[in-house]
Amino acid sequence: MKHFVGIDLGTTNSAICTYDGTNTRVWKSPEQNDVTPSAIFFDRRGNRYDGKRAYDSIPNSPDSGATLFKRLMGTSTPIHIKSLGVSMTPEQCSARILQVLYG
Repeated sequence: MKHFVGIDLGTTNSAICTYDGTNTRVWKSPEQNDVTPSAIFFDRRGNRYDGKRAYDSIPNSPDSGATLFKRLMGTSTPIHIKSLGVSMTPEQCSARILQVLYG
């Protein structure tokens, strides 16, 4: 049996759905939403948060998170998490969002 996976890796929000030939399933975010914000955030201890919690945390500490990285995929532009002194590729950031949605 074939399974099909549809991914909307959006600049602002992302979503995943699957189709097994009979049923379509929209994979819910951890907060049980159909879409999740495309955002990553690291707290002072280095713990990572993705999606809505990350999006909600970024205004309080903008140097600890990232959004809008999807539009940089395919370029050599690094995403800097200044508070940790870490750089990631846009693809690494996007992969974290997909892990949240499909995990």
